[in-house]
Amino acid sequence: IPGDMEGDLETYLAEKCQIRSSLLVETEKLLQQSSRSFAIDVTPSLIFGSGPAVLGFITSNVSDYVEFKSIEGMLWLDSKGKLARVPCSKGDVFGTKLLNPLEKRKLMKFLQLVMDYATSLQAAAEEAVSATEEVHSVNERQLNQGRSLSRPQNKAVKTNDLETLKAAVEANEMDFETYLTEKQKLPASLKSLVRHALALETTPASVSIGDGMRRLCHHLQSLGKFGT
Repeated sequence: IPGDMEGDLETYLAEKCQIRSSLLVETEKLLQQSSRSFAIDVTPSLIFGSGPAVLGFITSNVSDYVEFKSIEGMLWLDSKGKLARVPCSKGDVFGTKLLNPLEKRKLMKFLQLVMDYATSLQAAAEEAVSATEEVHSVNERQLNQGRSLSRPQNKAVKTNDLETLKAAVEANEMDFETYLTEKQKLPASLKSLVRHALALETTPASVSIGDGMRRLCHHLQSLGKFGT
């Protein structure tokens, strides 16, 4: 390849000699034949099922005139280049091939802690809004959230774990990744999965623990909100 030509041999042959590999030709042919089987949105928009936008659509009856497509699944590309479904439910966690048995137990325990934390915040908010409001049972609150993670038969986390999390969020002296490392003892693979696939962080530098927990709770509470 000439010194002034950047790129690999395949790029050089394609641009200068109009020669393309058979794999590239077959790939383009397959994509053209199946062009109506998929769609790529260059400006995707994601609305959480438990967010204020959906609540506004419902209370204003706008939902009668618009239609949304539920996300059928989220995929995660790990450090080894393997693409797999993001484990968001109990069945996903124990069925995924991304994690070993020890990592699965750690992740499930942590997700249950997050849901208990989210439930405690919701209970506190309800009490603050109206002290006379009819009190819902813990099971009812949990069933109104992500059904796949918050179920009555799931074991509750230890009280001291929940109090430690609340204290860390209130102090807000560490970032989310530091909390996952020092307090939850999660390995690097799980930290990356939690931060970027579940809490939906988009930057290398981690957000604060308060922001990270808010993102994570928002995501998990939206799961199963409308039976999806």
